[in-house]
Amino acid sequence: MIFSEQIRSVDLNRRKLTRLPRPIYQTDNLTDLNLRVNQFTNCDFLQVFTRLTKLDLGFNLLENTEGLKGLHEIEYLDITHNTIRNLADISELLRLQTLKAGFNPLTDISDLSALQRLSLLDLRDTKITDFSVLKQLPHLEYLNLCNTYFYDSDVVFLANATRLKYLDLSYTRITHLNFIKHLRALEFVNIVHTPVQNTVSF
Repeated sequence: MIFSEQIRSVDLNRRKLTRLPRPIYQTDNLTDLNLRVNQFTNCDFLQVFTRLTKLDLGFNLLENTEGLKGLHEIEYLDITHNTIRNLADISELLRLQTLKAGFNPLTDISDLSALQRLSLLDLRDTKITDFSVLKQLPHLEYLNLCNTYFYDSDVVFLANATRLKYLDLSYTRITHLNFIKHLRALEFVNIVHTPVQNTVSF
């Protein structure tokens, strides 16, 4: 396997990898790396790729994201389908615009408050119970909370989401949609399999 140092994008998805092939470390200009559906248990090996802007680590065996701390250029990050419990190490990725973190046993997302550029946030199928950080993310346009512990008492945390266009609340615990009328930019809302009892006139 030979890689030129000029290569900017590498796709190694579905390779059953546990470590990165050594030649890839020669690609100093790498900005896009797809490691989806492999067997990585940590991401410490990524610290040398400081120019990465897009990284896909979905469907691996990651327990944390500690190795991502120094990747300050990251704008797109997919860590879905791992075993990650918190996002503390992602709080330093201030350029992050897209974060897909669903299908993890996440319980704490408070560290996301620093990510003021986030426009897409996917937290579906997680174990989060405190959604208060959402009120500190005013640039969200896409929010997926499918199959989470999101209740009527949590809708207040969406008050600042004035740019929100897509909202997935399917399989959550909400019982009303009164808050929707305040989300003026909203174009789509999914409430499949919720105990919602009323509709809203816009």
